[in-house]
Amino acid sequence: MIRLNISMPMLVRKLSVARGGNFKLTAALYASSLLASCSGLLWSGYTSCFPWKTITIRTSEPGDDEGQLVLQVRRQAPPIGCALWPAGRVMMFWARRQLGNASNDVVEIGSGCGCTAIGLAQVMRSEEEKDLESPRRKVYAIDMCEYSLANLRRNVKNNKMEESIEIVRWDLQGKPPFSLQRVEHLIAADVIYKGGCDRLAACLHDMLQENPKIKIHLLLVDRFSGSVVNAVAGVAGVEVRPSEQGEDPELEDFERSLELQGLEGRRHGLGEELRQEVMRSLPLEERMAWWLCGTWEGLKMLEIRAKKNKERG
Repeated sequence: MIRLNISMPMLVRKLSVARGGNFKLTAALYASSLLASCSGLLWSGYTSCFPWKTITIRTSEPGDDEGQLVLQVRRQAPPIGCALWPAGRVMMFWARRQLGNASNDVVEIGSGCGCTAIGLAQVMRSEEEKDLESPRRKVYAIDMCEYSLANLRRNVKNNKMEESIEIVRWDLQGKPPFSLQRVEHLIAADVIYKGGCDRLAACLHDMLQENPKIKIHLLLVDRFSGSVVNAVAGVAGVEVRPSEQGEDPELEDFERSLELQGLEGRRHGLGEELRQEVMRSLPLEERMAWWLCGTWEGLKMLEIRAKKNKERG
């Protein structure tokens, strides 16, 4: 099987530079964009008639029926939290690998359809069943949209995870409606949007103030570096929104908000093994879409920590 380790946007840039900004290549890209737009109109009509779908994500080797989760999701947002986004799928597989043996509870902010919370809870419960003396742990699945919360409850129930997952409605303001003393990890995926950076940074600061031992990992989405739109604009010579570091300005704003709160975000790679595991879980058409859109290249894992005193000074 041939594996492509470079996305379509990156490939287009390399070809364009190699050929000196070839006009035919640019024209072909715009023709492809037009075709995609027409397909989008047809898709929009279909999703308005059949807005919901049920998907099955295999989390183990083929043939193992127990290694899967079944989710009801919207074919298209809104609500944002009722759809399954790429970062949520990747975070689920990452959390299963990294947090399945966590000693205490895990909090997920922006749980949406419940993909990460349910997938992680399955592993945690499996480990508990192997060792009956191990502590019982819980995943706190947090969201604030009532539509998303209703769908989240349905998915948790359908996957029989009610005892392992506590669903919490919270808008990240004020004290959380649960104790942080038993929380070991906090995770979130694709939670940076325009105007929300300061609130999230302040929330993370307050939680670390109450329990400094919490380990925080956020899987964020750079909507510029991995986007087809940016690739086409770059080839055509069209200016995109200014960015100090060549990435999504919202991520830059978030890192500045972290700094103001005395926090820092350290970036970590996701690894090739994780990438292959995620890709195996995708239908063929979604794999192609991820490749065309440069989805994997747009994912950034940040570990959030409090700055040391000497760094603050």
